[in-house]
Amino acid sequence: MELGLHFGALAPSISEQIKVHLNYADDEIEQFSKLGQEIIELYVCDIITDSEKTKACNRLMKKITKYLNNLDQI
Repeated sequence: MELGLHFGALAPSISEQIKVHLNYADDEIEQFSKLGQEIIELYVCDIITDSEKTKACNRLMKKITKYLNNLDQI
């Protein structure tokens, strides 16, 4: 299964997107949502550049993917 998440100020939270696609939610997913929001806030406040935002979102996506893949193995 392929999961695509949208990061952005107007995108639904990561936890909402995962709940819609996978019907799954927990505290760890909520933490990923907070991290995603913080990345976007740093970008909007001009603290990080567009390329830094992209790299941070890619790193977060890798962590989310790893977490969700580990759930499948349980």
